[in-house]
Amino acid sequence: MAWNLNNFSAAKKALSGHKFAIAVTPEILSRSHTFLMAKRGFLIDLIENPVLVEHEKFSDLLLALFHIMDEINSRRNFADLPQPDMAHIEGDFNRTYGMLILQWVDYLAHLKTHYPYLFSLAARQNPFNPDATPVIGE
Repeated sequence: MAWNLNNFSAAKKALSGHKFAIAVTPEILSRSHTFLMAKRGFLIDLIENPVLVEHEKFSDLLLALFHIMDEINSRRNFADLPQPDMAHIEGDFNRTYGMLILQWVDYLAHLKTHYPYLFSLAARQNPFNPDATPVIGE
């Protein structure tokens, strides 16, 4: 990936203005609940790390993730949620997803500058590209 810092800045600018539209379903809530609960200890370790907390945008992302976990944990049955409640949770998911993507772009820019060998693998494993492969030349 031949990006330079200007490319990363342009990508962040474009993403900052993008309106994300994740359609949240009862199945997504159930799967998200399982995933986030399995990662809860790790996320707590991150938010307790004083070095990471100094990065305000990353801390905001973690707080947004904890908010989603709290919202999901507060519901007993995902299948019977009224539409306004689903819309509220969907808004939480979209806000958090946008924050996550911007943090990922920042992370890649950092790797590109300081750790190009780590950047190479991270770019090839792009989680936003369903055809991504770590294998060079495919």
